[in-house]
Amino acid sequence: MTECNHDLEENKHLWLCLEPVDTLFFRDGRPFGPASRATSGLPNPQVLAGALRTEILRCANIDLAQLADCIQNGNQFETAVTQLGGRLGSQIAKTSFRGPYLGRKGKNGKTDSLLYSAPASLRQLDNQALVRLDPLPADQPLPGWTPKSGGMVPLWARNRLALKPLDKIWITHAGMSIFLSGKTPSQTDLVRSDELYGFEDRTGIAIDPDK
Repeated sequence: MTECNHDLEENKHLWLCLEPVDTLFFRDGRPFGPASRATSGLPNPQVLAGALRTEILRCANIDLAQLADCIQNGNQFETAVTQLGGRLGSQIAKTSFRGPYLGRKGKNGKTDSLLYSAPASLRQLDNQALVRLDPLPADQPLPGWTPKSGGMVPLWARNRLALKPLDKIWITHAGMSIFLSGKTPSQTDLVRSDELYGFEDRTGIAIDPDK
């Protein structure tokens, strides 16, 4: 994000395309020592929302140290940012975020295709064909299955073939539309993780607890 619009509009949806210029590393807040090995992954929604919100606050010239003090003194985030930023601060506090989503660029150089994590209720046969597990109708009980709470029904597919979960697989926007319509997408709607990103080993810096 290179600039801020100081006149934010109510209920306006804005898509941002974030392109890394170097290797990205995301981890949780657990401490680690010189001999520890930390593994990165994709950013979770909280990490992305926090980074974007911090950048918006910086662009709006809201002092982050003062904001932290206001919150530590018992103020809610919306109250604190409104006190420091006025109407603009109130608008920032009401900003919500969705994502992140992986995307692919088309021939025009723009991101024209979004990808989503493959639904957990999709399974794959040995011949690569896809099978969807749908809720079993309540009037068709499954012998030997006891629900953990009332109203729960099992996900079921009527065949005796071995089904494999889709591990580290993404589904295209078109494939997700097919799935949400109650139909089963095809193998061509799936994308493997290694086609989108890769991981590399990096040597980190040891932590000195005295500094």
